[in-house]
Amino acid sequence: MHFSELKASDTTRHVLGLSGGKDSAALAIYIRDKYPELSEKMEYFFTDTGSEMKEVYEFLDSMEAFLDTKIHRLSSGKPFEHWLKVHNNYLPSARQRWCTRTMKIKPFEHFIGDDDVISYIGIRADENRQGYESSKETIRPVFPFVEDGIMRGDVFGMLDKSVGVPKYYNWRSRSGCYFCFFQRQDEWLWLKRIHPDLFKRSQEFEDNEGDGFTWRQEGTLDDVIVKAELAERFKFRKQVYEEMEANGEDTGLYPDPKTTISQWRVLDASGGKELAKFSSREEADQYVLEHDDQAFKIVESKLKVLALPEYDDTELGHRAQAIIETMIKNQSNQIASDRTSKVQRWQDIIEQEEDEDDNLEKPCFTCSL
Repeated sequence: MHFSELKASDTTRHVLGLSGGKDSAALAIYIRDKYPELSEKMEYFFTDTGSEMKEVYEFLDSMEAFLDTKIHRLSSGKPFEHWLKVHNNYLPSARQRWCTRTMKIKPFEHFIGDDDVISYIGIRADENRQGYESSKETIRPVFPFVEDGIMRGDVFGMLDKSVGVPKYYNWRSRSGCYFCFFQRQDEWLWLKRIHPDLFKRSQEFEDNEGDGFTWRQEGTLDDVIVKAELAERFKFRKQVYEEMEANGEDTGLYPDPKTTISQWRVLDASGGKELAKFSSREEADQYVLEHDDQAFKIVESKLKVLALPEYDDTELGHRAQAIIETMIKNQSNQIASDRTSKVQRWQDIIEQEEDEDDNLEKPCFTCSL
């Protein structure tokens, strides 16, 4: 049965959660235009953690004006700092999403109460993931985009013709808190560039309030930024290298972009903090022997030679850096909105080093729609 034909009593509530992201916003617009009789019954809500970026709040204000209806602002009643203390200063992670449970889901379920509810969720037809499944039997989730075959390009098309795409999609791939642990390395780098104050606050959580925990499994935010900058430099140096080859310019001074060297990183027992790094396994083993009162993990990583600092002050390095600086100035490439093309964010250009965490878990739909 199509979602628009579900049996509902006069007391059934129709709700649609807006996260400040593209998919939930497009769903609200889609239902308003395609199913006006449902739109008239719809209750819109936003669950505010108090840790969103200003662009999210600005976009929600635009949505409220466009829909010409109130968006209910829900919250847990306490800031993130309070809940962090409640959870013994344990920073949330992909495997311990207490932030989603406490600051998103509980306020939503309080808002719903025991009413009969149909919840409209913006998962698209081209996605392979499930939405939040409540333990409440009174909540019936429906997925209009899935049923009607709406895909990523369609979503951007709807937004382009109405309220526009949220500004943070210029450099970020999802909505959610500014310190979201699901952010990629490149997104942390751009948070530092676009919102240095928020990046600094994220570091303070690690350094002061996080009781030794980090946002990313592979290390501190300083470690994340180093890796992101290396990946960025390599990508654009590789691009310039290939352009030089195509133009018949001399590339003999530079290593082939495929050339790598091994680097041995010594991590603490949890694997969450880098203690030292060496160019050989023997040096790493010696470090461990000299600190035999502690437990360690030794991890080999491959470093692309073309990204090394020794190529900074070269023609290739200068030309690659000019590209990066232009991107920083412009903040993003233009977003494509047709049905078949991908979003041409700068993240689509930068080739990240493989990060095993990125594919282990996907964000809860509550934060990422």
